[in-house]
Amino acid sequence: MQFMLDAIAAVPPATLAKYALGGAIIGALVMPAIMFIGLKFNLRRVRTIFEASGIPQTPRLYRLFAAGGAGMFGIITASQPVLDAAGEDEVYIRGALLPVLLLLLWPLVRALRRLRDGG
Repeated sequence: MQFMLDAIAAVPPATLAKYALGGAIIGALVMPAIMFIGLKFNLRRVRTIFEASGIPQTPRLYRLFAAGGAGMFGIITASQPVLDAAGEDEVYIRGALLPVLLLLLWPLVRALRRLRDGG
């Protein structure tokens, strides 16, 4: 556990903030665009899945994906300097990062359920 704290302490907070902000901006733009293209062209049957589940294609849907993408991309890009500073222990930090990203999916799924139910 100490190696994680050492890796985080080795990276200046301003660098983490810059990476997180850049990742959040990119995620907020890219994630809805990917979903729009996937829904428009029915790539991987995404539109079929959304229509079968009853989730309407409203602006709220794209705002949800923008928020989820901003959170995920922000965490992933902010972790990159920490992973670089960790050196050979980066595998353990990546292992700790996966549950955090999965925790971000839970509110997104709940919001999609509310959107489906009309709430």
